[in-house]
Amino acid sequence: MPTVMGIRDGSVSAEKTLEKKGGALVPKKTFELTYIVYGDDMDTTEEDILATPGVPTHFYPLRGAWCKSVKPREIGTITNPFTGSLCCQWEVDCRFDSTIDSEDDQPPEGKRPAVKWDYRFLEEVMEEDLDGEAIVNTAGEPLPLVQEHVVQILTITRKEIGSFDPTVSRQYGNKVNSTPFWGFPEKTARMLPITAGEEEIIDGIRYTPVTYVIEFLYVAGRDEPWNARLLNYGTLARPAAGQPPARVVDGKGDEISRVLLAADGTRLPDGNQPHYLSFRKHGTTNLNALSLGPFE
Repeated sequence: MPTVMGIRDGSVSAEKTLEKKGGALVPKKTFELTYIVYGDDMDTTEEDILATPGVPTHFYPLRGAWCKSVKPREIGTITNPFTGSLCCQWEVDCRFDSTIDSEDDQPPEGKRPAVKWDYRFLEEVMEEDLDGEAIVNTAGEPLPLVQEHVVQILTITRKEIGSFDPTVSRQYGNKVNSTPFWGFPEKTARMLPITAGEEEIIDGIRYTPVTYVIEFLYVAGRDEPWNARLLNYGTLARPAAGQPPARVVDGKGDEISRVLLAADGTRLPDGNQPHYLSFRKHGTTNLNALSLGPFE
């Protein structure tokens, strides 16, 4: 077990101030201490140092304040006076503060995750306007027009115990919700691949910051807005429903390069609203199983 050898000379610094809280001025005291710790041997880790008796843990009370920050760092090699063998020498910088917010009383996994909202535009070629009118010029030729759908982006970051499990990203990443999520209907929320930051040790426990990014797309009249939506057209059409498709020709017998098709594969009569095909691109999963809120 590593041993606390004392507090480094000259490492104690303190400050007293007044802080406005709830409309009143409240005295605030902060100070810092650096503890000297000898490891057992050359293989001592930061987890061993943080678990050493005498090293303050988060929210450890001392001199009318609470420990807010504990940072171990290896500074060199020394002979352990108790074992006579070489060991690593560590210093642990601890910051104390007399003010504590309500969430500071919670361990990292119990604190409210960081939540951020943003947006982006998803462009889609329009064949008809919002009134169902075909987008064509006065000669009946299609005109290029792009519609912008708003995609709302929710980013949630929280500290989770242990190392990141990449199988979680494979299970949930690039999937859409199979149940209502954050007030949005099913199949409107898409989870992007989950990412993780650098691990850190807090009170001897390994934590990993994990970030979840969910995109919400809601389009009126579409039950599965994340599906691929393609205009139903082609060079073949069925002469009648159920018959084999054949090349489409004009009155002179010349092949037509492209014709709009109806849902049954026949040629769509002029003036009818275009028919669209929907293709599933994403699997579904229950995003609520990740316990991602909403949070109070």
